[in-house]
Amino acid sequence: MTYGTVIRMARMYDLGVEAIYLGRGDRYRRRLLDIAGVKAGCRVLDVGCGPGRLALAACGRVGTAGEAHGVDPSAEMVALATQKAASAGLSARFTRAAAEGLPFGDRYFDVVTSSLVIHHIEGEDLRRRAFGEMRRVSKDGGRVLVVDFTVPESGLLRPLIGMLGTHIHATTLDGYPELMEGAGLDPRETGEAEFKMFRYFLCRAGR
Repeated sequence: MTYGTVIRMARMYDLGVEAIYLGRGDRYRRRLLDIAGVKAGCRVLDVGCGPGRLALAACGRVGTAGEAHGVDPSAEMVALATQKAASAGLSARFTRAAAEGLPFGDRYFDVVTSSLVIHHIEGEDLRRRAFGEMRRVSKDGGRVLVVDFTVPESGLLRPLIGMLGTHIHATTLDGYPELMEGAGLDPRETGEAEFKMFRYFLCRAGR
């Protein structure tokens, strides 16, 4: 299904990531949805949704007039996310799929998000394919928001990120814009995504 890393311990991962956010997880997700311009009536897809928290937050924002979907290659993540949606009474839908092969029609979504996912995909060719799929399912002029780790030039966070080692496959994000452009995405904005070690690119689908 994917050539990248698949995380299977869904509940442990969910709790661990929220601990890393130091109580700012909800604020981080609101920030991403604000940057991406998610509003009522939007169709939103979260690529590599994990346990579903961002897609569920998007679902609450788009309301009954919109749609929120999440895809992840891990069956365990999809099951947990689906359970969360049911428990919360939300209509978000989750599907097992990889970023390199999204199971949706062309030009369907207003917004596509991907938070801390691309580093799991090894090699430029596969990352380009993932970006190409994000472009394919995005409406012309739609928004694609990609967030990933960045390695600070100095400071206490540099050795912390360095400790992640092969987990982030030496991700620096420097090569992302070229891959995005090659896939038909136009990176128009970049900046810090709530945490110094997270950087975002906001792209327009098409030029």
